[in-house]
Amino acid sequence: MIVVYKCGDVVQNAFGGVKPSSSITMKIESQWYWGHCIIIDKVPIEKWEQGQEFKFSGTPPNVDVANLGDIKHHICISLQREN
Repeated sequence: MIVVYKCGDVVQNAFGGVKPSSSITMKIESQWYWGHCIIIDKVPIEKWEQGQEFKFSGTPPNVDVANLGDIKHHICISLQREN
């Protein structure tokens, strides 16, 4: 699943409906820009690099996303879940 957050989007628990899995990979497909914020399980991710990955197992993490930056820069996150 790939989700794109445009300027002005603010989302809590972005992957709350995803079923638990033994292997979950979340990848940030876009570069960090001013006004972008991603918080994973109450821990802010600061100035991430494009392609940065996070691996989880069990229940998907609580991911909060806010794009309050430039209208030209989106936040793109992919989530891959194995059965």
